[in-house]
Amino acid sequence: MPLQLPDILYDFKICVKPSQIPNSGNGAYLTYLGARLLKTDRRFRSNGLLIDSYISEVETAKPLTARFRSTGLRANVTLTGKDLHENDGSSFWPDTTDVITGVMPVTKKKFRLSLAGKNLHDTGEDLLKSRDLQPGETAIGFRHYHKESHYEEAPLPFCSYYEGCGLVDIGPRYGPFRVEDRKTEVDFHIKDFIFEHEPAGWNFGVSEKLRGEDQSIDITEDFTGEPHTDAKEHVPMYVNEVGHSKELVKNVVPLEQDNRVVRYYFHTKEPLTKGQEVELLTTYYESYESVRERKGYGKANTEKAVKSDYDCVKTKTLRNLCDRYHLEDTVESMTSEEVMSSLRFISNNILKPVVASTDWYIEKSALADQYWSTVKEENEEGNGGADGVPRFPKTQPPSRQWIARRRMHWFHGRYKAKIEELKRSGCICNKNVDEAEAI
Repeated sequence: MPLQLPDILYDFKICVKPSQIPNSGNGAYLTYLGARLLKTDRRFRSNGLLIDSYISEVETAKPLTARFRSTGLRANVTLTGKDLHENDGSSFWPDTTDVITGVMPVTKKKFRLSLAGKNLHDTGEDLLKSRDLQPGETAIGFRHYHKESHYEEAPLPFCSYYEGCGLVDIGPRYGPFRVEDRKTEVDFHIKDFIFEHEPAGWNFGVSEKLRGEDQSIDITEDFTGEPHTDAKEHVPMYVNEVGHSKELVKNVVPLEQDNRVVRYYFHTKEPLTKGQEVELLTTYYESYESVRERKGYGKANTEKAVKSDYDCVKTKTLRNLCDRYHLEDTVESMTSEEVMSSLRFISNNILKPVVASTDWYIEKSALADQYWSTVKEENEEGNGGADGVPRFPKTQPPSRQWIARRRMHWFHGRYKAKIEELKRSGCICNKNVDEAEAI
């Protein structure tokens, strides 16, 4: 184990490139760039700053939670502005700020004393002022007291189990990024079925309840079932899974923040040396097994030769039928409020955009024979042909949108039967009946 000293900076680089796991698309990679150690003269002053200081959380700096009345969703709120927090926002208080109590020699009454004068408390301000940061420089290191030139390279490896190392936050959250990324578990399972189980590979369950129900974090578009652009711009989406492989090593831990946000953290048991690169891999445990089986690397695939959805239509059909039976039971057990909530979600988030996309393609395709020959080569990337008629759409909507239309048609029959049942039992009001029929 290397010598452990304070104010060591460990540098990493993360990038996205093709995964080493076959048929896994892109993967995320972490490279250890080495360590930097605070120079001796700066280290001596830095170590002395916390002597005779104690930690006290500033009340105004604590996270605040807000709840939106319309959706029931929660969000963290922070205060911004100048001079909001006592002790200049520092969590470290010098003991010279402690209350001093005196006792009168005759009456024995206690009284409080306070120190008066300038520069009584050493909170690190003197060092902060001595940093002499040049334009464009930023303070780094423990408590942001130092700058780049105060550090020097050190031949130290990195290991999560070395004192002071631990987990490395690999960047922004896995999700959610949008309001619509939060769904009740029921709505998510319906969407997952509609889009042929593609969303199942891009979701997490969290502890927080949503409108009193179990919540799923889903980072796919509601009208395609594929990861949305906000998720694609962040590294965690590209972290692949080890599955049941004995060769692959898990080095990423998914953890919840505030019971409703998922973040990824890197850890390693084996020390990394400067320049060493590893692919970031995690595991989703047993809850992900159905997705593994559909993709062909679950236990049933490797141990019992069960085929994946891509290899056998019969096996895929049997899985889909089981899902249909499960969803039929789900719809059958819904209350009138749950039926209306589910219908609104399907109609507004999935049905309308899917129908608009596919209908547009069908409409334009029907005109192909009339104008395709009139489209000039220089206008093929434009909005119209030589006669001003919109050009033939060369790119079809995502294939899952066609499947989604068929499956939503199947859902229509299930919801219609359920609404009729609720009408007969008097458990649904006429207003909701009219809205449901309009949908």
